[in-house]
Amino acid sequence: MGWRFRKSFKLFPGVKLNLSRGGLSLSLGGSPATLNIGPRGPRATFGAPGSGLSFSVPLAGQPAGRGDAHVPAPAPGIAFPPAPAVPQPVTIADPSMHEIRSVNPDLMRGGSMDGFRQLLQEAQKEEAAIATEVKTIEPKAARSTRRAASWSRGWLFKRLFPNKAERIRQQAEEDAARLAELREQLELCRVRTEIEVPAELVEPYRQFIEAFRVLAGSAATWDTIAARSSDRVAERTTATRIIDRKPVRFQLAKCRVIDFPDPVPCLSNHNGGDLFLYPGFVLVHGEGGAFAVLDVREVRLDIRETQFQEAESVPSDAQVVGHTWLRANKDGSPDRRFNGNRQIPVARYGQLAVVSGNGLCEEWMVSNAEAVLAFGRAWSALAASLQRAPA
Repeated sequence: MGWRFRKSFKLFPGVKLNLSRGGLSLSLGGSPATLNIGPRGPRATFGAPGSGLSFSVPLAGQPAGRGDAHVPAPAPGIAFPPAPAVPQPVTIADPSMHEIRSVNPDLMRGGSMDGFRQLLQEAQKEEAAIATEVKTIEPKAARSTRRAASWSRGWLFKRLFPNKAERIRQQAEEDAARLAELREQLELCRVRTEIEVPAELVEPYRQFIEAFRVLAGSAATWDTIAARSSDRVAERTTATRIIDRKPVRFQLAKCRVIDFPDPVPCLSNHNGGDLFLYPGFVLVHGEGGAFAVLDVREVRLDIRETQFQEAESVPSDAQVVGHTWLRANKDGSPDRRFNGNRQIPVARYGQLAVVSGNGLCEEWMVSNAEAVLAFGRAWSALAASLQRAPA
């Protein structure tokens, strides 16, 4: 039965991303007309099916020649302090705290990737609209199915009122068909994405994924959401930095609006968008469905290890490198004026920050410092392989 309840459903075109040393380019559509968006701007390609002939023209005033490829500006870094942080988490309601947070993804611009970002946002809106319809029809379909089953089992009423029994059966069938169609459309609200990766990047990316698996298996991961310098004398601490951290989880995951065959590294974020690390680009999925798609060359990963004064329990995979006092004098000795002042461990953790010149700024702390350092090396190796890839 050819049910089609939602006439306005939009089927999104597939996207092919080509990764090379010159940057990311994407192709939308197929024969006979394709829109190509790359570092040198958008171009339209037209071909005669079956002839093998095609030609392309620049759009939006782009020159027909090769021109200079766009090279993203270096991303600024986060200046990590050399000293450990004070153990007590504090609330960011403290006006002296500096919140570590990216700008809204809508305000990030990724050059040639903006067309892909807009397509993802359209898919997100379509998905949200259909999901609302699914939530509405699900209880109705369940009720009509139960009612039809009850009438089907009943011997008397379906013989006394055959027309009504048939109407109930048809209504249940229609509601079930409508729900099935909406669920199918919900699955189709994902942008089918194919990423063409040069052979030189296949093994470095595999090693990058393996390094992330180890990182994701760390006993504890925290999102550093705010920080400030400490007043070591007034706060009776030997630390130079106070942070507010929240537990999060790193995992291999799929972004629900991208139809990509494999899960990719996902850096969960407590006070902003989650980061999905695809081959060649970073996708920021923000609150409210906003997206940013950034060329990986525009993003910088900063890695370091730190010694953290841990007032809570030390995770099982962290290394204890020393001890200090919850309330300490400037020389590190215990401050005797505080009752119950206790000795606390100093743990060796890893820190990583992801930053870009267009507003991406996130920082995490991980209990397994070696896993963080290995992940940083894998990221660097992947970036170096990209530079050696064909243009």
